[in-house]
Amino acid sequence: MRPMESLPLFNWCLGGVLNESSFKLKADLALEDRVVTLEESMGDVKERIDDVDDRLIDGLQTMKEQLREYVWDTIGSSENKLAEKNDALEAMVTALKEEISELKGSSRFSRLP
Repeated sequence: MRPMESLPLFNWCLGGVLNESSFKLKADLALEDRVVTLEESMGDVKERIDDVDDRLIDGLQTMKEQLREYVWDTIGSSENKLAEKNDALEAMVTALKEEISELKGSSRFSRLP
């Protein structure tokens, strides 16, 4: 249906007399209204996307910090365990050296170089 064919219906609905130019003007205004509404909606969507981006970045930053803390704690714990094992090994080496010295000093093994 062409715009002018629907003119009587618009004329009746609006309760006034419409000519082709006023019909086009009202159609243009209605279209402009829709464009403005769409632009406002797009602005709202952009704001929501920015909010989601901000929350996502904050969440990732928090996770990064937690992971860094976990890694440093794990490294520290491993370092402590290794230090304890090192101390134990040094004690064993010292004990073995003393035992070897004692064995060298005994009459049975006195010929060892």
